[in-house]
Amino acid sequence: MKVASDLAKELSKFGHDVTLLTTTYDFDENFAKRLEQSGVDIINFKCKIKFANFIYSPDMKHWLNNHIKEFDIIHMHDYRTYQNIIVYKYAKKNNIPYILQPHGALPYIYKPLLKRIFDKLWGHDLLTESTKIIALTHKEAEQCKKMGIMNDHIKIIPNGIDISEYKNLPIEGIFRKRLDLNNNEKLVLYLGRLHKIKGIDLLVKAFGLLNDELKNVKLIIAGPDSGILPHLNDLTYDLGIDDKVIFIGSLYGKEKLEAYVDADVLVYPSFYEIFGLVPLEALMCNTSVIVTKTCGCSEFIDKLNCGYLVEYGNLDDLKYKIKKILQNPENENIIKCKNHIQNNLSWIKIAKEVENCYNDSIN
Repeated sequence: MKVASDLAKELSKFGHDVTLLTTTYDFDENFAKRLEQSGVDIINFKCKIKFANFIYSPDMKHWLNNHIKEFDIIHMHDYRTYQNIIVYKYAKKNNIPYILQPHGALPYIYKPLLKRIFDKLWGHDLLTESTKIIALTHKEAEQCKKMGIMNDHIKIIPNGIDISEYKNLPIEGIFRKRLDLNNNEKLVLYLGRLHKIKGIDLLVKAFGLLNDELKNVKLIIAGPDSGILPHLNDLTYDLGIDDKVIFIGSLYGKEKLEAYVDADVLVYPSFYEIFGLVPLEALMCNTSVIVTKTCGCSEFIDKLNCGYLVEYGNLDDLKYKIKKILQNPENENIIKCKNHIQNNLSWIKIAKEVENCYNDSIN
């Protein structure tokens, strides 16, 4: 939801009337109030049933039937959702153009049977009858083509970053002090959901190998648990590194920046990530990064040579590159990478590209 809301805020600054539709599932009232204060209307519909990631909110149908004609264009986020099915139905009925942005949801990685059933019933029409598909990376554009989407139907627009958040970074040492860590200890950071697709277990195993060679290193794992925390705790105990791995839960805002600033390296070991903002956020805080080649942001990191890429699952290479950064922390290309992010991934720049995509679709 953050990407959709950040985009909505920027489009509102351009003078557009933006309405964001969502559901009550995992709805943050305080977040919604801040969003409305920035000029975005937000309407949430009651979640009646939730099955896996399929959220049933039938009240949306009645609202769309009464209000959809008020809009010039519709921007759907995600792909296989009940909300997209309903919006598609009313968009076609009222001849309103819509853009679909899957956010990496196209592949049949988990629950492939259910995904194929959805595509057979609704997904194919949802994709092919959109005026444009927004892909975050070249990799996602290729995924679209495999789903039968023509190249001229696809527009590559990455996610944006709020550059203003990084103008005044926290001073070094605040995060370390909070965790009672010494300044001479090296910090390896993972930040993101604790989910099996993120490859955190492989990072822990690689860290176990590193611990045999470097003793003054701690692994910090930050993020909300999506069901694998007990397994990770058991793994650290089995490897004998439970005193070297610290789980700290979710970090947001200033606390997240403090963690980036104090980390010696951020590792993003995901099996699949269509984009991945976390490594780019870390670079904006002058922190070296290692990402798997399966992460979409690896396109930027490889192009600008501002971090290390590893094959997913290669523990020895991951250990080697963490060790290399810890022993040789200078990365002269970080400044070049930060300039690239500021010039190409600011929300002002991204929102302008999306606005152009809207205009093309309406015309």
